[in-house]
Amino acid sequence: MLLLLTLPKAESLPLLSIGPPPSEVQFGNDVTLSITVTGIADLYAYQFDVNYSPGVLNAQAVEEGAFLRQDGTTIFLPGQIDNRTGAIRAIAGTRIGQEPGVSGDGLLAAISFRAVAAGSSPLTLSRITLLNSQLQGISFQTAGTSLTIVPEPHTLALMIGGMLAAALCRLRKHI
Repeated sequence: MLLLLTLPKAESLPLLSIGPPPSEVQFGNDVTLSITVTGIADLYAYQFDVNYSPGVLNAQAVEEGAFLRQDGTTIFLPGQIDNRTGAIRAIAGTRIGQEPGVSGDGLLAAISFRAVAAGSSPLTLSRITLLNSQLQGISFQTAGTSLTIVPEPHTLALMIGGMLAAALCRLRKHI
């Protein structure tokens, strides 16, 4: 028991995550997802890619969050959207000058997507770099999410009606 008390406690790593997603998004609608950081200390700069299913979602825009701008000036790069491959590459932000990094929880970026087809799309972060004010890497953990796109209610009714009509035609041919 004494040994357990003397072991160092595992510190939890900062979390970089995407979300929160709504439970469902209707085809043709827009949705904005947040890239947030939780429990970070001395964040000075970041870079990451966002990956998604290009047949289900199209990225529309990337906007800077307020977290890194606290008490200072930043440079923000919204990255390059490639809806053909389902990636936004090199989203980046940095503080400017001899400012300390920012600590706590907050919004790094907000990404607007359009739902272009029914289905499900995982959303993940990759090629991630987090730097402190000494430009040293910060260890972290990540959490992605998934977004489900559903047909519009009247589209769903048309699809079901079409499937029923096709089934009746098949039955008729066999009778």
